[in-house]
Amino acid sequence: MLQGEIWYANLSPTKGSEQAGYRPVL
Repeated sequence: MLQGEIWYANLSPTKGSEQAGYRPVL
């Protein structure tokens, strides 16, 4: 698993896969 997938997975159920689901965390 890539770190990017983990971050996206955390943002999806937290705020919504449509709004914050595709926002990269830097």
